[in-house]
Parts: sequence; structure tokens; C-alpha cells
Amino acid sequence: MDWYRVVITGEGLNAEFRDAVEALFYQTGQPREFAVFDTPETVKNTTYYLSPYAASVGHSLLRRFPGSPCSPPARGTVHLFVGHPQAGERLPG
Repeated sequence: MDWYRVVITGEGLNAEFRDAVEALFYQTGQPREFAVFDTPETVKNTTYYLSPYAASVGHSLLRRFPGSPCSPPARGTVHLFVGHPQAGERLPG
């Protein structure tokens, strides 16, 4: 399973993506493996990194908001948007 990187441009799309990610997290029972990190570049443009588990349960999310496989982000370069509080400890670093 791969990490996925999704770049959202536009304030409306950003809010829609964030709402969809939060809903998915709660619908899947808040699993420890689910993590989505972000690197806000501006209020309107944000890069998100979905953990392999989040990407695997988020098929419909990735159809609506296409992403691409990537390496995991480095610890300290991203913020946890949704997931278990210790999810960042599993990032390379």
C-alpha cells in the first residue's frame, strides 16, 4: 500500500475535501492506522498526505479528489489533520 498526495486548490474544494476526510475517519471507526496530514501553503491551496490505510478505505475520496502515490512525508514537515494523536510518530524522520 502506498501513501497518497492530494493537492487541493480553491477554498471551496478545500473545505469539501476536509469535510469528506473527517466523515471517512468517523465512518471507519477512527482506526489508529488512519492518518491524513496537511501542509497548508495558503488558505486556498493545501497539500494532503493520506496514510496507506486512509488511501485504501478512501477509494471514493480519491476518485473525487485525484491524488498520486508518494513517499511518506517527513516528520516535522506536516501537521496531523485527522487521525490518532500519535500518528506523526510513525513518519520517517
